[in-house]
Amino acid sequence: MCSTWNVIMQSPYSIASYQFLDNNLAYAIMGDSISNNNIMKSIDGGISWQKVQTINFSSYKIYFNPTGAGFVFSRYGVFLGDPPWLTIGCFIYRSIEIDNWNIQEI
Repeated sequence: MCSTWNVIMQSPYSIASYQFLDNNLAYAIMGDSISNNNIMKSIDGGISWQKVQTINFSSYKIYFNPTGAGFVFSRYGVFLGDPPWLTIGCFIYRSIEIDNWNIQEI
């Protein structure tokens, strides 16, 4: 099992996190030419991606629970030098309806 791997998509932008909900539907935290913090959606197994929403904060994890609710975990901070960032707060984006993400500060 998994002895052969094929490239299905190549991008110059980062992918921080992803989750497939079935063989075709996937969501990712992925960059584009404008932002590194986008919620992206694929309906063809990850071959192509469409932007759902740009997030204003550094996002590092996307997760869907078994009931289908989606969560994106983000953080914000200030640049201090070395270490480069001090995290000040965190946000969780939640989607109960597909492609409708709302921010919840924790």
